[in-house]
Amino acid sequence: MRKLIMLSTVLCIAACSDNQQPTSPASRSGSRDIAQTAEPTAIAKANGNPHGDVVGFTTITMVSGPLTTVLAANEGGSQVLCPAGSFVTGGGYTLGPANQATPPIVTFNRMLNGLQQGWGVGLVNNLPGAADVEVQAFVHCAS
Repeated sequence: MRKLIMLSTVLCIAACSDNQQPTSPASRSGSRDIAQTAEPTAIAKANGNPHGDVVGFTTITMVSGPLTTVLAANEGGSQVLCPAGSFVTGGGYTLGPANQATPPIVTFNRMLNGLQQGWGVGLVNNLPGAADVEVQAFVHCAS
């Protein structure tokens, strides 16, 4: 059921996109496509961007932070920054070892300080039966 809902959502988004191509035959009257004749700022204005600048990014990079050990009965975490000139699009963390009987409590898993420069995760590892645990934050950066 989840796959069906996701597929129908994707189809709806594709059907409603602003970048639809005409289904009629191309004119032979000598008119040229704006993409062939105009500067990128003119294309952006023609596509509804009032500022005229080209908006978007070209690369998504995943950057991993340091592997940090949070000792039993302690708190700790991991954080990672995006390279200069890029911004956060998402992030998360990995946690190990998987054989720990009592997992730590994740206190936060978010963008650092609300800035689009990095990602952080915090743990409290003080529950009864806790053992040392490793955590590593990662961030997806767009440039």
